[in-house]
Amino acid sequence: MANLSTEENVALDAFKGMKEMLDDFIGKLCEAVNRRSIEQNEEFILNAISCVTNILYYDTSQEPLFTDALRSKVFSSFKDFLLAT
Repeated sequence: MANLSTEENVALDAFKGMKEMLDDFIGKLCEAVNRRSIEQNEEFILNAISCVTNILYYDTSQEPLFTDALRSKVFSSFKDFLLAT
């Protein structure tokens, strides 16, 4: 998914065609991040955040990919890592 998101010519259409699977994948990724600590799983957490933020690039108000509930789940799961100084 992370690699697919870097291919702008294909990604949006692919993501729109697999919205349910994408929602499930992002939800499970958030749950996995919630169960880990940055001290023990830094690489996994950073890769998960990178993957989701790459996909979020295509989540626009004109063509939303994520539901409001999923956006909220992503922010709740990643906020401590994204807002770290």
